[in-house]
Amino acid sequence: MLLLLGIPCLLIIIGIITKSIDFQSGKYKKIIYNTWYNNLEKKFIIPVIFSVLILASIIFTIGNLLWFNYTISTFLVVIQDGIFVLFSVWGYILFQKKPKGKFIFIWFVNLFLILGASLLLYLIFGGFDFFGRIFIFASVSIMIGFSSYFYKLIKTHKINKKVVKMSLVLLVIFTIFTSFIEERNYYRTYSIENYEVQNIIWMSEYTTDRNVIITEFLWEYLFYYYDFPYNDSDLDPESIHNFITISERLLLPQNHIQDNENIFHVLKSTYNTDIYLILTDYYISFSGLENFGSISQEQLEMYYNLTYFNRICSTRTINNIDEPIYLVV
Repeated sequence: MLLLLGIPCLLIIIGIITKSIDFQSGKYKKIIYNTWYNNLEKKFIIPVIFSVLILASIIFTIGNLLWFNYTISTFLVVIQDGIFVLFSVWGYILFQKKPKGKFIFIWFVNLFLILGASLLLYLIFGGFDFFGRIFIFASVSIMIGFSSYFYKLIKTHKINKKVVKMSLVLLVIFTIFTSFIEERNYYRTYSIENYEVQNIIWMSEYTTDRNVIITEFLWEYLFYYYDFPYNDSDLDPESIHNFITISERLLLPQNHIQDNENIFHVLKSTYNTDIYLILTDYYISFSGLENFGSISQEQLEMYYNLTYFNRICSTRTINNIDEPIYLVV
């Protein structure tokens, strides 16, 4: 359905953009003071931008209630990026009327089309990696476009209007707020807490031999640090243990039985050694729309009734966050 709707829309957009690219001599000043363009911006462009943002807010709210599990900070960042992207497009349309602006506009169009294609792939297949990286690369061109619109406000002296000044101040405050509140979520996802380190120290002290350790993304380097026999400097750190990055397939109890076989028993027979699972609050997600998922309290409690696990260690914070280690039996 997305492909049927997306491809014709994409072709229409490409046609409009191609027709708008004009290599005649610059006529920027004539355009920004033109009554038709100013009325178009005032009566159509700005209302459309805010209508799109309001519609996106409604869709996000309904989608979050029914299917998704995004935080309010993610929603605010999407609104913030939407403001920059939409005003950037209009800024480029105006700025390309300058001779040097045409080449920047073509550069922006290429990045914008790649960004649109990656967004379509993201919506169809999930996984934020590709779209997120393309968006970071495109952010420079987006800010150039937004600056172009800002430049137009300065040239036409609309920057002196109280409404424009207040809007810019509010946008700056909103951007700072959303950026920091979203960073807080990233810190929680990617950082490692003291109680989590204690689990690794415990395992280093009380386990021997080469084991299979299912743990969070890149946590193997902590084991390299605490488990490495420094009297043998020639030892390859990767030979200490076999590490498997935890994912929804390994973490969520409903995924443990596949083709009538317990995936942990299969791992145990394959490696012929002990299997340890560090039950983390976040995990790599390959099927959803996000890179990371989180285990719910109900799913966490299901582990108490799984007979193929033996709970051997656990750390708990003052906020009652529990992170146990399970041994496959």
